[in-house]
Amino acid sequence: MNMRRKGLHMRRKISLKKQRKTTESLMQRKMKQLQRIVPECNKMDDIEIDTVFQKTATYIFFLECQKKFFYFFP
Repeated sequence: MNMRRKGLHMRRKISLKKQRKTTESLMQRKMKQLQRIVPECNKMDDIEIDTVFQKTATYIFFLECQKKFFYFFP
């Protein structure tokens, strides 16, 4: 491999590492935002992703039920 191709290969590797790190930090920020929105999650500091998703689904179901209730009983 000549030096030019090797440099390009290394830049791609570094770029992929940066992209992966950026994606991970973006995902962490989004998870923190979701934890702030869902009432039961905002009280917990160390919480697993699957627990956050489960509590989010339960909260969405609760909101849908509440909407239906207010629709029938204004």
